[in-house]
Amino acid sequence: MKLYVRERRRRSSLAPALAVTLAACVFPAGSSTGLEFSWRFREQASEYARPRTCAGALVSHVEVQVTDTEDETRTRTERYACDGGYVGPGEQSPPLSEAFFDVRPGTYDVVLTALDVAKDGDGGDEDAARVLGVSERRVNLDHGITLTPVELPLDPLTTLLGFITIDFEPSCDTVGARLRYDDPERDLDPEATVAVETRALPAYYGEDLEGHHGMPFNGDPIPCDLLGPQILTVDRGRYILELEFVTEGQAPLRCAAPLTFDADQPSYFVDLAAACATDSLANPSPDR
Repeated sequence: MKLYVRERRRRSSLAPALAVTLAACVFPAGSSTGLEFSWRFREQASEYARPRTCAGALVSHVEVQVTDTEDETRTRTERYACDGGYVGPGEQSPPLSEAFFDVRPGTYDVVLTALDVAKDGDGGDEDAARVLGVSERRVNLDHGITLTPVELPLDPLTTLLGFITIDFEPSCDTVGARLRYDDPERDLDPEATVAVETRALPAYYGEDLEGHHGMPFNGDPIPCDLLGPQILTVDRGRYILELEFVTEGQAPLRCAAPLTFDADQPSYFVDLAAACATDSLANPSPDR
């Protein structure tokens, strides 16, 4: 006996109560029970632990495996686009998740796996995927539909951040560094707001972030001669590295370089000549 799965599409209040995709399956007659799953993500490397969207966490798909504890041969694994089951922490009335398994009452072992599916030039190979995080749990289904929200932990990355100074050797007194979210509205759930009055999303990531070689990433200045490779523990995502070089008696030189931290690169190097070619931060970012 197999586990059956049906897809519940997002619907308006006028749509049918359940949208069922039969494919080649026959569902248990008269069944009104099932397991529905939703997921969300939260930063792990920073003590601020802000909630991330699928795009912000660089998660493309979530794989769900459901196994009957009384008969391990009754198992089913389905892969869903991340947005199809993402429910932000701030949502009061979450939409239907596409991750729905039509099963009888019983006890089930569930494994949810966050994936980054590799894409190629011909549209993508959905069989090739990088595992980003795993959550396991046991779910008891007595009757009706059990909604199981899961906060999937994504392991932080430890990476080396270096600076290329071949064509640009800063002659300065101090330098300050900060990591700004590339696009807070895309990458952060609204629950990440820091000011209820303004509902403003934070501009900067990891105000407690510090390189293992002593460089803070909260804008605090350090002597320029200490600028060198830093080992960082960060959350996956897209950022803008902001640098401000200060020389006494001169206007600060502000530089910016895009950085995408993921599992592909153990090290990243910022070309200061390119990052500082123009005063790219003449209009500073909004306050965090």
